[in-house]
Amino acid sequence: MKKIAYTLAIAFLCTSVMSCDSGNTTTSNTESATTTHENVTTTSAPAEGQKSAITFEQPEYDFGKVESGKLVKHTFKFTNTGNAPLLLQNVTASCGCTVPNEWPKEPIAPGESGEIAVEFDSKGRIGAQNKTVTVQSNAEQGTTMLVLRGEVLDDTRGPVRQ
Repeated sequence: MKKIAYTLAIAFLCTSVMSCDSGNTTTSNTESATTTHENVTTTSAPAEGQKSAITFEQPEYDFGKVESGKLVKHTFKFTNTGNAPLLLQNVTASCGCTVPNEWPKEPIAPGESGEIAVEFDSKGRIGAQNKTVTVQSNAEQGTTMLVLRGEVLDDTRGPVRQ
């Protein structure tokens, strides 16, 4: 009885796996391959030897000393130093007081540049600050960390010692 159950389970599993491929359409060329399945299109990695790379002019920004309540704005500039298009998949901040407002949503060609605009709201953030912005991309390193640092002064008492 157990042998029959195992045989039926394996047969069902094989049939299920084979039927999963019946709805896929695959197109390929020398640059990339695109797979379409149920109205979702994804693009695979660039051809062998082609990689995107992201290089920031200044991955860390020291905003110095600011009074509490000031809005610190900075634009991180970068270049695609690879030989394949660069795509920023996601840009996130370490906390709610830091917000990445704008970044390119379209692929950046090799040799081209882009910018990521970031704002830090210093309201209620007294003392030394070290905020990070995580950039996820299709670059070879995958994830890049940007840093905003400085000191927020208590506008009524001057700098706070920690």
